[in-house]
Amino acid sequence: MPSRFECVRPNTISDACNALLQSSGTAQIHAGGTDLLVRARTNRFDTDLVVDISRIPDLRYVKTLDDGTLRVGALATLTELVAHPLLSGPLIALREATLLIGSIQIRNRATLVGNICNASPAADTIPPLVVFDARVNVVGPEGRRTEPVMEFVTAPGRTTLGRGEIVESVDIPAPRGEIGSSYLRITRRRSVDLATTDVAAAVHGDGEVRFSYGAVSPRPLLGVNAAGVLSGREPTEQLLEEAARAAEREIDPISDVRGSREYRIAMTGVLVRRTYRIARNRLLGRGGLI
Repeated sequence: MPSRFECVRPNTISDACNALLQSSGTAQIHAGGTDLLVRARTNRFDTDLVVDISRIPDLRYVKTLDDGTLRVGALATLTELVAHPLLSGPLIALREATLLIGSIQIRNRATLVGNICNASPAADTIPPLVVFDARVNVVGPEGRRTEPVMEFVTAPGRTTLGRGEIVESVDIPAPRGEIGSSYLRITRRRSVDLATTDVAAAVHGDGEVRFSYGAVSPRPLLGVNAAGVLSGREPTEQLLEEAARAAEREIDPISDVRGSREYRIAMTGVLVRRTYRIARNRLLGRGGLI
């Protein structure tokens, strides 16, 4: 039998926070519903209250702030996100990740904030957000706070959200100077599947390199050691191999139905080399956009 629960539809952010605060502590937020509704049809949906924020007009936007930061509201769909010009340029890695989520019908409903708050180790958008230093803007009874996406997700299905708090938006800072980026993943099928392993890379014009890995740890990982091998250096095949080996040593994946631990480790090294090459070529104007 599907679970039974109460559902409320607040019209303001304040009302949503109050509804969450007054629950027994197991309340769930509904925005796009692409993950929540699937769980709600099972007898494993442990909640007494669903707070449907889909009618709060102040949460649906994708806009560029005066300092160039891209701000994505909690109700902005993935389809609306990929239409923004920045995702066809410096933030292309996020576009590549977003377009791999589900089908077009799913992306017409799913939200970036929901993908983050679902806190899946295999969430496609999180590695690009990490390499771009994205932050979540949280609203709650104690006011507002901002936190890096990398620190916001603490474990599978868990975030730092406290009682009565919701994520209002995500901020992606404007890239400084020239940048090339890339995102790749490996799955059992070409699409509509969770990543077995995935990697995002960013190469800056000043020589800085950043990597982030997904599906290889309980929470987001920044590839510090792999990036350290390549940052500020002219890449050679030997350096790329060293970076791949460094990436393999700084992850700790599990074995599951999508892939063994050994396979994930090996493929992460492969993706580090591939994403770096693509990102650097884009930085140098040799890579195409999508």
